[in-house]
Amino acid sequence: MLPGCRAVLHQGGGSAVLAAAVAGVPQLIVAPRPEQQLNGARVALTGAGAYTPAALLDGAPRTARAAGAQLARDLFALLEQPSYVVAARALREEARSMPGPEAAVVRLTARPEDTRKAPHRW
Repeated sequence: MLPGCRAVLHQGGGSAVLAAAVAGVPQLIVAPRPEQQLNGARVALTGAGAYTPAALLDGAPRTARAAGAQLARDLFALLEQPSYVVAARALREEARSMPGPEAAVVRLTARPEDTRKAPHRW
């Protein structure tokens, strides 16, 4: 479903971040938890999305309507600025170029003498 989306709004969990990255879809991350905030900040640094700590949308004098309006503005910014799409597609290509689980299996099952000769990179 994600490859057909123009943007995705999520909480910043690792699975959601990676799924959107592999799909090449710009991300709007509203992160309530510290690890999700780190994910949101990293996505924002790549230019493939925007990040808002959930705490900024909570509490007085904000209302649910004001929070919704802010999310709508942020989401429309993702949709209207082509740089987010360009960065999301670049992130997709980077993610797709990474070795898959089969590379880890080869590395983990190699004999010790084989790993000493191999470079320390995946």
